[in-house]
Amino acid sequence: SQQFDAIRDIPDLQEEEEQGSFKYVPGLFKPWTFDLTMIAVDYALWDFRVWLPRTLRMEGEVAAGILKMPVSMDVAYDIESVTTAEDDGEETVDLSVGADPTGAVQEVHFGSRAEAMAFIAQLLSDGEPVAYEQMSRAEPAARDRESLLLVPQDRSQVAVSPHLPPPIWEEADGFATDDELAEYLGTLADLPAPPIEGLPWSASWGWARPDLVRYNRVEGPALGGRVEAAIGGPWTLGASGFLGFSSFEPSARLDLERSTVLRTLTFGVYREVTATDPRAGYLGFGNSLDAFFFGRDNGEYYRATGASLTWSPPTGARESFALRLWAERQDRLETEAGFALFHAFDDSWDFRGNVPATDLEEAGAELRVSPWWGGDPLGVQAGLELFGQGARWRAIGADTTSDYARTSAVLRVAVPLGGRWRAGLEAGAGTTFGDAPPQRAWFLGSAGTLRGYPPSVISGPSFTRGRLELARTFDGVGSFSAFGDAGWAGARDAFATDDLLYGVGIGGSLLDGLIRIDLSRGLNGPNRQFRLDLYLDAIL
Repeated sequence: SQQFDAIRDIPDLQEEEEQGSFKYVPGLFKPWTFDLTMIAVDYALWDFRVWLPRTLRMEGEVAAGILKMPVSMDVAYDIESVTTAEDDGEETVDLSVGADPTGAVQEVHFGSRAEAMAFIAQLLSDGEPVAYEQMSRAEPAARDRESLLLVPQDRSQVAVSPHLPPPIWEEADGFATDDELAEYLGTLADLPAPPIEGLPWSASWGWARPDLVRYNRVEGPALGGRVEAAIGGPWTLGASGFLGFSSFEPSARLDLERSTVLRTLTFGVYREVTATDPRAGYLGFGNSLDAFFFGRDNGEYYRATGASLTWSPPTGARESFALRLWAERQDRLETEAGFALFHAFDDSWDFRGNVPATDLEEAGAELRVSPWWGGDPLGVQAGLELFGQGARWRAIGADTTSDYARTSAVLRVAVPLGGRWRAGLEAGAGTTFGDAPPQRAWFLGSAGTLRGYPPSVISGPSFTRGRLELARTFDGVGSFSAFGDAGWAGARDAFATDDLLYGVGIGGSLLDGLIRIDLSRGLNGPNRQFRLDLYLDAIL
């Protein structure tokens, strides 16, 4: 479904926004959106005659900027009566409360459940080709509860009983065949999302959204803007840009997106700052706070200029896979910023250097598959992230080309231990084949990969890492946890357990892990240190 944006899609709120009614709402808590993720309707055969809805469930996600909350709604249908075309002209009996129905109603009292079941079995058998009886207690019945069941005396009749309704998908008016469903799905795939009253475009800049303000050591403070417009059918055009006030180098991106119920295809052209791990959020709000206040920029960056084509799940669905093709030029970026609030009066302090990226031209493809099992935050959850990447590149000014391939796997598990205790486990490994440039190395260090150590404390063509966390949750407040991390990076044939780095610590989170603070300590290696990290979106 198409995302609902309250300010964009409700005319009254649009007018209030234009009048400045929401100017004091921090961009951190905008936009206000709703994503519908699932609608399910359960049907039942009412009175063994008509298929009618019994229950309905809707699930979605409400967001106010960085604050996100799952929502659900359940509806149960209570059907009093149904009249079909076959009932026309038939005499009906008023069975409402207080009515005096005509016809004799037999009242029978029984001394035991067995007598009652025998009586019902006799009623079912009278005048019918199938005789019924009560199932003996020696036969298996429903598990975990006592059940009294009536079954045919000839058990083989269960599969062909005249009292059983046909399957809901067979011989039922209004239900489509497999061929019809395939045709409907193909038609839906060509349709745009349902139209929403309001302007077909939106524009925002600066503090209006948390993803349009950032701070890092290669751009300094950077302000951005974004415009999105529905240009007809399932097509959307988006344009965004940033200007870093330390480097004064603009970044811009133009995306043409086609989104249907089956998939989202995005073609983009860009000249922008890119992190070596785009999914780690180093260009996001959390890392920007860390860099501005504490001088801890956890990312490694280079400038990418080129074009890409991405195939991903439809809008609103979980990003369980993504296929990306690209051709681009990559250029090295130097550290330009030198200010952090907690180091404002330390003349000797400066940000660490950036990765010495190779200036090159590259064409490649990557595939990421991320299945996830378990939707109950209080139950067992597990996820697996598989990543593969391959490319051919040539250094600027060189005549020869090089090839490389990278692959990695990360497993994440969260398990309830009883009461308010939970455990989280994360384990991953990856390696590189061929000749990859420095910006394609694996980097470990800081809160995202190896706590107790500075960012990119170790790097190389291969890595392995893991973390274990034990947390105690507090309703309405957050959680407190203890954790341990381990990691290694280097040449694949040089791995040794003695080279593993270990870190331990304690942490606390608010708002279901949205805001997280960790105090960690590295246990070995020359770069071990005490670290206080503030970041967003923790494992527990």
